[in-house]
Amino acid sequence: MVLSTTTNEKNFMTLKKSKLPKKQLLKQSEGPSTVKITKIAKADKPKKPLSESAKAKKVYYVSPAEFTEELRKYYATNVMSDNLAIMIRNIAYGLAHASNFINYTFKEEAIGDSLINMFNALKDKKYNFDKGFNPFSYFNSIAFNCWRSRIKKEKRMRDTLAAYQEEVYSAIGPQVGIDDPVNPINKHVD
Repeated sequence: MVLSTTTNEKNFMTLKKSKLPKKQLLKQSEGPSTVKITKIAKADKPKKPLSESAKAKKVYYVSPAEFTEELRKYYATNVMSDNLAIMIRNIAYGLAHASNFINYTFKEEAIGDSLINMFNALKDKKYNFDKGFNPFSYFNSIAFNCWRSRIKKEKRMRDTLAAYQEEVYSAIGPQVGIDDPVNPINKHVD
């Protein structure tokens, strides 16, 4: 869309739509009192690089319709296709690359927990097609709950370790580790 601004005696600005294509850039203005503004085509703009989570969305994408179809085939035949296994793996890895889980150090453990729980739910045929209409959401919530439980476990382990370290360091005394500002240790005794 090209907009032209025209000034007249009353100093009002009027906007007119251009009949030129959007991709065409105008090099000249129509006269001294008219200014032409054009939009640059999207192809001309440089694309900024994708973030890690945006790249993961493309790599680990699972189509809910295809996932439903593969799950129905599995429930009918009890034979798991490679495509279904890859889709379940992609659900686990895609959730691991979500912005709220991407920076955890125990990412591989949480992915493993979610894979085990999703395959157990698949093996036991826990999803009921009569009650629900979106199995992708069901398996994604299984993976999400695994992440929540792994975060709780790791926090519990970290708190236990911190309590133990505090107990041991207080028993040893302030001379080991950080110097006590109230009772500084004289390093140079003459």
